[in-house]
Amino acid sequence: MVYNNLILLCSKYHKQVDDQVGHYTVDLLGQIKHKHESWIARLGEDNGPVRLVADPTYLIPPILTACMTASKLWNLMGDAHTFYLSWPDGLSEENQDLIADFLDDLRD
Repeated sequence: MVYNNLILLCSKYHKQVDDQVGHYTVDLLGQIKHKHESWIARLGEDNGPVRLVADPTYLIPPILTACMTASKLWNLMGDAHTFYLSWPDGLSEENQDLIADFLDDLRD
């Protein structure tokens, strides 16, 4: 899936763009995105593939915790500020509806 109009920004620059809509036009944002994508492509050509390196200040547990009870799942989801509905490709509409209903029940 490709998002031609997607630009990911940190909170500082996201606010700057939102506060200056007259300056950051669609055309300008497109130019900034294209310039950044070109820079990233050049990095890959010059230094091999771009690799992601884990942030040592943000430790990720090596294994996921299984939620075997509803209360454990509730406690885990209670810390989430938001979540986005998502499921694998190729599911039937019925299975998608079941997942959506389950996630709605969790949120409620």
